[in-house]
Amino acid sequence: MKKLLILALLIVGCATIPVENRESIEYTMKMSEDEFKAKNNGLEIYEQNKDGIVYKCNSQYYTFMYGKLEAVSFFPISPNPINFGFPPSTENTQKDSTDTN
Repeated sequence: MKKLLILALLIVGCATIPVENRESIEYTMKMSEDEFKAKNNGLEIYEQNKDGIVYKCNSQYYTFMYGKLEAVSFFPISPNPINFGFPPSTENTQKDSTDTN
């Protein structure tokens, strides 16, 4: 009888633990940041700079460069244009060696 009672308590106890609903969401490379935000509620900004942003969601990191998904990984990848083959930014660079303004 005690075993049956303990078993019943375990079943009832486990049944009251909330189970997270993990729907399979399809992500495609180059998807827009707005589309990604619409599919996910629990987004956390991990890193952001002028070229891109890294979101943390469901134990994964999603790196967006210029508004498009470039990487999905279990570790953060910096939104550095060089990492993704984008040409270096021309902002705040001198035009030639004589330009000192």
